[in-house]
Amino acid sequence: MRLASAETSALIDKTACTEWGLNSFALVEAAGRNMADKLAAFLKAPAWSTPIIAFIGSGNNGADALVMLKVLILERGVRPVDCLLVLNRIPVETEQTPRFQAFKALVKMGVPFSNFETWKTSFCNKNVGIVVDGIAGTGLKGPLAGTAMEMAREINEMKRETAAIVASIDVPSGLFDEWSSDMPIVNADLTLAVEPQKLCLYKPAARIFAGSIVNVGGIFPQALVDVFADRENAELFVWETARALVPKITPHAHKYQRGLAEIHAGCVGCAGAARIAAAGAQAVGTGLTRLLVDEQLYPLLASTASGVMVAPEAEQDDRWKPDAALLGPGWGDAADRPALFEKALARATANGATVVLDADAIPLFQTTNPSLLQETILTPHVGEFVKFARVSKERALSNPIPILKRIAEKTRATILFKSHVLIVVDADGIGVIDGMTPMLAAGGSGDLLAGMTVGLAARRVRPFVCAVVAASLLVKAGKTADAFADPLELAKTVSKLAFEAWG
Repeated sequence: MRLASAETSALIDKTACTEWGLNSFALVEAAGRNMADKLAAFLKAPAWSTPIIAFIGSGNNGADALVMLKVLILERGVRPVDCLLVLNRIPVETEQTPRFQAFKALVKMGVPFSNFETWKTSFCNKNVGIVVDGIAGTGLKGPLAGTAMEMAREINEMKRETAAIVASIDVPSGLFDEWSSDMPIVNADLTLAVEPQKLCLYKPAARIFAGSIVNVGGIFPQALVDVFADRENAELFVWETARALVPKITPHAHKYQRGLAEIHAGCVGCAGAARIAAAGAQAVGTGLTRLLVDEQLYPLLASTASGVMVAPEAEQDDRWKPDAALLGPGWGDAADRPALFEKALARATANGATVVLDADAIPLFQTTNPSLLQETILTPHVGEFVKFARVSKERALSNPIPILKRIAEKTRATILFKSHVLIVVDADGIGVIDGMTPMLAAGGSGDLLAGMTVGLAARRVRPFVCAVVAASLLVKAGKTADAFADPLELAKTVSKLAFEAWG
């Protein structure tokens, strides 16, 4: 699914009217109608009499909301007397806009309405089931202010004080491309997101305000979307589509065709990270997994890591030539790490291997000899990324993509940014995986993901695809699980899903 910036979305909207024979009335009618269907499906309500209050701004989001209400009344059994429109400004006859036409129809049907200032002083009924947020879209040029900001605050207060479900039109009002976490925003339970969905919905700091994101398609022709969406080359990935990016394993394949993944991981106190990373590589179908560990860990891991070749870090054995190498999970920052890092990197590079750098190997990347770098994947979580990029946590969560893009272009690396939204960036594209699953908020999830990534890289899948597929697969496994589990148990779910896709 393509994602677009606010600027690109505006161009799509404009071109649809100026060059494709569509018009704003038709577009708003299609959006509102499809939103009504999606809202009804989300609420599992073919018909209902739940009171609805809609906060309506002056733009297309407000018009979409009004059309949605019209359809709910005409086709879903919502009674006009159970609705209330609260508008920042009452439309007048001379406007002749989609917003005015939808408003006029609702008034004729008997839907009560009020401007916001009057509503503030007279409203006392808290018996509201659904609050529709149609205040503002991504065309904002700055934070919500004035009446729009007050309306957003009222919605958030109603959500705190009642059991109402807040449904935002396209984006939670207040969100736009330059939004940061110190700006006001509506806290929605559901966002009816017009396709192409807005990239800013997946800013990690903003994502928590969008609730369940429901895609609303069938408005713009796909060919038109594709023309402009190539500007950002950003895509939302889910496992059901990402799995097709990796070829199936042929019935006649042998272990070397499935690749050798070499993993340098673990230290005293963090042996589990090495085991989990190795399990991740095995789970995605790697032919051979070789785990190189400190001398102190060798007896423990050699006796417990089933199906994995385990050797001390100091061992020199040129028989094994990695197709991909992972450095860093639970590795620590002992004095010998820089030397081991350079050695492992040189070995991988000599074999043309993709290198995955996780956790404790990421800081070492910044001092690496550029001649040793070929295909590299970095997998930082938020804390590691903040240190690596030398930015604040607030900035990293509010708007990470420009920072990720700058680093990817400078280093020629692929970066997999790990948070409740996973973002993959290389010099050519952006991949987004909507995480939002508590199963993965546990120690070891990142080690498992790093192992999965190197396992796919060992199968000679290109770095960007490795990262988006591994992240999509891990999120799917997390959402499939029915109980909190040890990451080694989660690896079994990963393995089952991977086998169904590629086995």
